[in-house]
Amino acid sequence: YRAVLGTPAARTWTFAAGGRSVTVETTSHLSGLVVDLERDRIRFVAAGPAGTEARTTVTIPSEFVDGPAGVTVDGISVPATIDGQSITFSYPHDGEGTVVVR
Repeated sequence: YRAVLGTPAARTWTFAAGGRSVTVETTSHLSGLVVDLERDRIRFVAAGPAGTEARTTVTIPSEFVDGPAGVTVDGISVPATIDGQSITFSYPHDGEGTVVVR
């Protein structure tokens, strides 16, 4: 028996940090969000069924970073679209991955 799972439905996660909110809309399950103001980055673990597509938009308050500049998943740069304080990107789920937004 093998279950066939599609890409999970998008969900919006809101994390409070330093009196502000970081919003992540994604088809992944998230954990371990860290706002690292010294390194101007946000890091979290994203997970989803292998073979499905992760679609994610992260909105970062301007008080944390001047604006998002790029994103890596497990240390590999992925294409992203930046619109003001939001960055949108996609990548294939492979179980769990560490996402870093700078």
